[in-house]
Amino acid sequence: MSDLLGHPLSDTDRDNPFTPDFGVSPHVMAGRGAQTEELRTGLGLGPRNPRFTSVLIGHRGTGKTVLIDHAESMAARAGWHVLKTDATTPGIYERLEEDIAASIDDDVIDVSGGGTSRSETEWRLGVGVASVSRKSLPSMPDKWSLKRKIEVLGRSAAERNSAVLISLDELQSGDRQELRRLSADLQHLTKRGELPIAFVGAGLPVIEYTIMRDPKMTFFHRCHDIHLGPIDRTSALEFFSRAIRSAGGECDGDAMHLMSEASRGLPYKMQLIGDNAWRFSGSPHGRIDLQTARLAVSEAERRMTTRVYSHVWDSLSGADHSVLQQIAGAGGTTTRRSLGAAMPMKPSDLSNRLRRLETLGCVDRDGAQHIELGVLTPTGFVNDIIAEEAAVTPDPARIASSTAAPSAATTERRCNRPLKTINATCILRAGHKGRCRSR
Repeated sequence: MSDLLGHPLSDTDRDNPFTPDFGVSPHVMAGRGAQTEELRTGLGLGPRNPRFTSVLIGHRGTGKTVLIDHAESMAARAGWHVLKTDATTPGIYERLEEDIAASIDDDVIDVSGGGTSRSETEWRLGVGVASVSRKSLPSMPDKWSLKRKIEVLGRSAAERNSAVLISLDELQSGDRQELRRLSADLQHLTKRGELPIAFVGAGLPVIEYTIMRDPKMTFFHRCHDIHLGPIDRTSALEFFSRAIRSAGGECDGDAMHLMSEASRGLPYKMQLIGDNAWRFSGSPHGRIDLQTARLAVSEAERRMTTRVYSHVWDSLSGADHSVLQQIAGAGGTTTRRSLGAAMPMKPSDLSNRLRRLETLGCVDRDGAQHIELGVLTPTGFVNDIIAEEAAVTPDPARIASSTAAPSAATTERRCNRPLKTINATCILRAGHKGRCRSR
C-alpha cells in the first residue's frame, strides 16, 4: 500500500489507531457515552424536548467537534437536512444560505406558495454514448430572508416526520450581532413555533461569561448545556487498551497506566500520547513498554504546550497569571487560606477569580479549601513561564548599581591642562598623546 505521494506505507503508519488532530473523529471513543446518548435522545424526541437544542461546552481537546460530527451523522442517516457551519469568521448567515441552496432536493422540499424552479443541466454517461437532459429543481427566492428559508425547510420536514439540524461550532469566536440575530430567529422558529429545527452548538467555557449571559441571546440561554470535562481514569485506561489491541498492538500494563495518568482525561492529549507511543515503539510489531511510554508522554507535553497550554495562558489576565504562579510556587497545590494571604486582593475578588479559573480548566478545587492547578495550566508549564520571566527580568540590584552616580574612583580623569590661546582647559583624558583640545 502507498501513501498519497506514492511512497510505500509502513505497517506502523497504516495501522495507527490514533488521530492526534482537533476535530478528527477517533477510531475508538471512550468516556462520552452519556453525552452521546443525551444528544441522540434529544434529537429523536423533537422540539418539545429541551435537548433538541443543545450547546456543548468544554475546554480545548475535550471532543466538542467530534460530538458535533456525531450528531450530524445521526441526523444525515435519518434523512434530515443538515446545515453546518462555524463562527470563527463573520458570515454565518451567508454560509447557512449556501448550505440550504446546496441541500435542496425536489423529493425533500416543497416550496409552494412563493418558491420558484430552476433548471439544471444533468449529464449522463453511458457505454460509448453521452446524453444530456434537464431536470427541474426547486429554489427559494433570493429576496427571502434566511429565517423564512429555514422555516420553509422546517415545515416541509414536519410534513415528512423529519427535521432540520443546524450545527454551529466555535461559538466563542462568533460576531456578537450575528449571534444575536441567529438567536432571535431560532427562538421564534424552534421554541415558539415548535418547528422540527434542531440546534447543536459548541464553544469554550468562556461562553458562560459572554453569550450565555447576553440578555439578547435568550435562545442560547434556553438550550440544554452539555459540559465536556476530562474523562475519568478508568475510561482513559479503557481507551488505550481498546485502541492498541484493536489495531493488533501490545502494551505493558505499567506503560498503559502511565499513559492514562499522564493524559489527565483530555481526549486530545490521549490521542497525542497514543500516537507517539505507537510510532516510537514501531507498533504493531513492536511492544509499547514503560520507556516508550515515558518518551511518548514527554513529546505529548511539548505539543500540548504549543497547541493548547500557551493559547489558554495568553487568554488570561495578568491577575490570573499571578494567582496561577502563586499556586505553582507552592508546588502546584495550596490552600485557600494560604493563597488569600499571599494575594493582594479582596477575598470576594479572589473567590470570583478562582471560580472563573476553575470554569476555564486552569484550577481544580477540592471542596472550599484545597486548590491545585488544572489540566490546562499544569505545574510544569507554569513553572517554565516563571523561569522564562525571571530570565528576562533585570536584577533590581544590578539596575540600582548601573544607574547610580559614578564615584570619584571610577570617573575617567581629564587632562584639564590650561590652553594658551583661549580661556579653557583640555577635555581629553589624562596622559593623552598629541596636543590638548577644548572640544
